[in-house]
Amino acid sequence: MLALKSRLAECPFATPNDIRSLKYRENPYFFGIMQGFHIGIYRPDAVTCTWIARYLNPEKKYRQHALGPALSFNAPALSLDEAVRRALKWFSDPQVNIQASKARVRGKTTEVAYCPIDHSEPTIGSILRTYMEWRKISATPKGFYNALVSINYFIIPVMGNVTVSEFSNENMRTLANLVLSTKPRSGFEAHKAPQDMSDLTPDDLRKRKRTYNVLVGYIKQALQYAYDDGVLENDRKVRLARRLSLSQPKIPKFISVDQCAALISQCEGCLRNLVKAALYTGCRVGELAKITAADVGAGGHGVQIGPFKYGKGRFVFLSDEGMRFFETLSENRNSDDLLFMSPLGKPWRRQHNRPFNIACANVGIPPEFTFHGLRHTYASHMIMQRVPLEVISQQLGHRSILTTFQYYGHLADKFREDEIRSKSINFGLCREH
Repeated sequence: MLALKSRLAECPFATPNDIRSLKYRENPYFFGIMQGFHIGIYRPDAVTCTWIARYLNPEKKYRQHALGPALSFNAPALSLDEAVRRALKWFSDPQVNIQASKARVRGKTTEVAYCPIDHSEPTIGSILRTYMEWRKISATPKGFYNALVSINYFIIPVMGNVTVSEFSNENMRTLANLVLSTKPRSGFEAHKAPQDMSDLTPDDLRKRKRTYNVLVGYIKQALQYAYDDGVLENDRKVRLARRLSLSQPKIPKFISVDQCAALISQCEGCLRNLVKAALYTGCRVGELAKITAADVGAGGHGVQIGPFKYGKGRFVFLSDEGMRFFETLSENRNSDDLLFMSPLGKPWRRQHNRPFNIACANVGIPPEFTFHGLRHTYASHMIMQRVPLEVISQQLGHRSILTTFQYYGHLADKFREDEIRSKSINFGLCREH
């Protein structure tokens, strides 16, 4: 109940004054109190204001129920706490309970889900908890949260209570089998049945191995952090956390300059600018969505890109054409104005997928080409213009040039061959007879 009270403190209509400030509308105002369970206000006009509750059933449909008056008109109004008590009572009704999704308190996880049983000896869970307290300070908020979710989902159930002295290869094998057999899921999807490795495509297997390797990184860093902090006597256990070798990644698809022009012609205004920006910078859509007017020209002839995923921020240099595009977009804007917004005036997240796919289909670009393919297109054309891999790696924000070579090395080798064959000196030492 403590977590529920903490959640209710964030409710935007907790007081009568908050409720009176709500605009009249036919659709209720809802606030999630637990996963799939909401409390709400129905306020369609000046004389109607009712507390309502709703739950999400397994068919992903909502069922709702009136709880009582939210403002005093002809009857005493219920407070938020009273309305929530009535909602919980309704949610606990056996008929509702059968139909409802499993309840969990809403809100992001904030710490490693591990409570030590015995403080006498460090466990994998305790050192991860300590390490993540440091990572919360040192990493980007998104990088910290992604690591936290992965640790709580995969590592803690497998080895949270395993002492560091007992930590062994068997624990790592158990973790590897769990990751490789776990189907990806999103949102409120139910957990799926384990999948046999023999049923995985090479690309799916490579992705799951990468997930496992990321988890190995967290374990190694936590063990090393504990050793550096004097918690462990030696760093021998660090070597037990071994990564899996990865197969060569699928060669990324890119489109020609003519296809780029045709694609842009099929995009509407807001999406058109987003596509142009991706082609000029090679940035991900999440990076483009955060660019402000102040970022243009902030460090030279280009645009400043903020931290994203696990990476730090970087400065992306632009061509003259690309710089003119960004300068035009940033003209007469406040410094903190976002340059790229959806047609509804909201930051781009995933709203681009459907219109982008339609635009691709209209010009005959294969359906497997995604928005991320514009990033590959940028890098591929840079290589074809003989730009060194090291420069491309910095522009893309790759941690290492090895990542760049892994994805685009095949193109670099092809153009290296062409350069040698077309420009090497012919000594005439081998003459035909």
